[in-house]
Amino acid sequence: MNYYELYPKYERSLFFFFNKEKSNISGFEFTKGKKIKLANTLYYKVEKIDSYLDEYDYLPVSSGPPLVSKKFKEQFNDLEKEHQMQFFNTVIEDEKENCNNNFFALNILNIILCLDKERSIFEEENYYGVKYLKIKKLYILPNKLVDHKIIRLEEDDDKIIVTEEFKKRCISARLKGLDFVPEGYSIYTDI
Repeated sequence: MNYYELYPKYERSLFFFFNKEKSNISGFEFTKGKKIKLANTLYYKVEKIDSYLDEYDYLPVSSGPPLVSKKFKEQFNDLEKEHQMQFFNTVIEDEKENCNNNFFALNILNIILCLDKERSIFEEENYYGVKYLKIKKLYILPNKLVDHKIIRLEEDDDKIIVTEEFKKRCISARLKGLDFVPEGYSIYTDI
């Protein structure tokens, strides 16, 4: 089975920042792979709301849960019912107080220990007393995600891993703004 790391691909280099003060929740709560009970809307900040923003289905966020379109949400309603993901209403605000409320925050409900440490290349690092892995070449343990289409990698919860089926559904639905990096690919030249 083929696995991919999910990355955003946006027309210009920018990030949407999760506003934890206005949202009344920390963005880190969305990296735990657990269902969250939340009645309020989540807020994001961005320098400028682009005129082409609504053409995208997956946006680049710097922190907090990923931002996805209504089209993305509709494409994966079945995974919401299977308790693999959860969606929240959002408001994106820019510096000029323009707003966009056409996106949803995506909470991925599974975090799985599945890094193939035999084939992957990584370094253990320690920043301010917190240990983490700097993964230079990523491989997933075979058959570890049989019951899942999308997960967070437990060894590095910033990494979102999807299956070949998930990728095909995104391509078939013509979802825009997603990039799928195959396992085993690396930008590092020193490995």
